[in-house]
Amino acid sequence: MAFRRPSRRLPNSASPTPWPAGPLTADELGRRVGADPDAVARLMRLLISRGIFRRRSGDRFALNALGDTLRSDAPVSMAGAALFYGSKQHREHWTALVESVRTGKASVPAIRGMEFFEYLTEDPSSPVCSMTP
Repeated sequence: MAFRRPSRRLPNSASPTPWPAGPLTADELGRRVGADPDAVARLMRLLISRGIFRRRSGDRFALNALGDTLRSDAPVSMAGAALFYGSKQHREHWTALVESVRTGKASVPAIRGMEFFEYLTEDPSSPVCSMTP
C-alpha cells in the first residue's frame, strides 16, 4: 500500500494544523481551534503525562518529537490517523466489536459494505481518505 503525503489542510478542519514553531498557551491554542481554554489546558496536561507534549515556562505548551507527528505538515505525519481514531466512523466500527468476536467476521464490511482500506479511500468524509491502495 502506498501513502500520499497529507495536505497541509486537515479534513474537517477550518484551518491548517494549528501549531506554529513555538510554544502556545492554552488561551492561544483555544483561540486557534475554537475550544475552551480551560478544557484545552486540562487536555494538554493529560497529553503531557502521556509523553505527547511538553510544558514550557509561562504555562506554554510545546510539541515534542511524538507530538510533532500530529502536524499535518510533518515529514512523518500521523495527523490523518489521529483524526480517524477520534472520528465518528471509527467509533461506529468499534460498536460492532461484540458481534465481530461472536461471528468471527470483520465489522467494517458488515457496516460499510466494503473492506476497511477500500472504505478509507472511497469515503470522502474519512479523515484518512488520502490513503491509496
